[in-house]
Order: sequence, then C-alpha cells, then structure tokens
Amino acid sequence: MKYVKYNTTLNIVHESFHYILLLDGSGSMSGQRWKDLMNAVQEFLKRRSELNTYDRISIIVFSSTANIIYSNEDIQNINVNNISYPGGDTSFHDAFECVDRCIKYSKRQAVVNSVHNKFAIVFMSDGEGIYPDYQLKHLLKEHDSVIKRFWTLALGINQSSSSMNVLEKINAKMNGSFIDIATSVDLIKAYAEVANFSQ
Repeated sequence: MKYVKYNTTLNIVHESFHYILLLDGSGSMSGQRWKDLMNAVQEFLKRRSELNTYDRISIIVFSSTANIIYSNEDIQNINVNNISYPGGDTSFHDAFECVDRCIKYSKRQAVVNSVHNKFAIVFMSDGEGIYPDYQLKHLLKEHDSVIKRFWTLALGINQSSSSMNVLEKINAKMNGSFIDIATSVDLIKAYAEVANFSQ
C-alpha cells in the first residue's frame, strides 16, 4: 500500500471583532513616542483591512481624562491624523469608564452574533496610573460575556517598577495577553502581532 501526502494550504480564518484601542496620551508619550504610536495604529488598521474582516473600531485616548475619538466606526473611516495628542497625567479609571460607555453604546445597536457582541480591547500604556479596581470589576460584571480578547501593551517600563505591577494586574484581571515593548519603535511590530492574531 502506498501513501501519498498532499500539500494543502492552510486557510486561516480571521474573526471579525469590535476593537477598542486604548491609547496612552500622557506627558511621557510626547514627541517620537506619540508619532511611533500613531504609525503603529495605522499599521494595525491597514493589516486588519487586508484580512477582509468586518471589524468595527472605537478609539479612546486617555491622559488625565479620557476621550472617545472614534466610536463604533467602520475601519475604513478611521483617520489617525485626526487623533490629537493631549498630554497630562495618566488616569486608567477614566480610560476604562470610556470602554464601558463604548460597549454599552454598541450593544444597543447589536444583532445576535454580530461584531457588536465580540469585543477585543487593546490597552497600550507606558504606565504610571493607579489600578482601576472599581472600573474593571464593573466592566467584567456588565460585559464579561462579550469581551473576547484583551491585550496589554506595556511600553518601556522597568520590570520591577510599580507601573509594571499595575499593568500586569490589569492584564491578569482581564485574562489578557501581555506584550512587553522595549522602545516605541517596536510598537508597530506589537500592533501588527495583535492585528494578525487568529484563532
């Protein structure tokens, strides 16, 4: 008996999600770091578009306060040039309150099995915020069943610092994937990795 092995191409199916991008716009993200972050977000959007998914996008920029720059948009409608750098301190509390608002808004527009019921949160920060205990508990209580993916992208943080501990704690609470990024030039690679994630 003769066995013949056929080479078959593996078709990787990329799921569609409603991505919520949480972008740190605090004072420590000024200058080149912000430029690199915007380039990384642009690369993320480009890669998701090339996968022919039906993603929706919300973008939140946070510093001392948080602002929803884009809410439940088609990926083609996002223009990173419209995302302004705010500067200021770092409030994770405000950031995750905005996540709650984004999800509530999208749920009201949802149909069964749509991307409005599958959220993927990409949380990027260089740290120095207080752990948002209440906000995370509330988020999980209200929306745990629809938050399907969570990533924490930690930029340029000392491994033993309290900032790193806070980000790791947030990631653990959200059952996420943690990416430790040495310098801002590596943000593009990290966002590309998230964009290309498949089941």
